Amino acid sequence: MYDMLAGQPPFTANNRKATMEKIMNGKLKLPMYFTPDAKDLVRKLLRKAPNTRLGYNGADEVKRHPFFKSIDWGKLARRELPSPIKPVLV
Repeated sequence: MYDMLAGQPPFTANNRKATMEKIMNGKLKLPMYFTPDAKDLVRKLLRKAPNTRLGYNGADEVKRHPFFKSIDWGKLARRELPSPIKPVLV
C-alpha cells in the first residue's frame, strides 16, 4: 500500500542486508502528502507484530478502514464500478 501511494517502498538501502535491517529496526516515515486515513492505514498494515496488524483477523477488517469508505465492495466484486483509470491505447 505504501509503495502504491508513494511510488517507492518504505524501506530501501544499497543491498538486501541493509534493507532488511531498515525493515526490522528503522522508523517508518510517511510523506506529508498522505491523507490522515492513508497514514493510519499504512501504519496499521506495517505494524511489526503480525497479530496487531490490520487484517490479521481477515480482509473485512481492512475493508472497513476509513481509507476505503468510498468503496462499494459488493459492486467491486460484481465488476459494476467504472475503472478509475482508463489507459489511452495508441
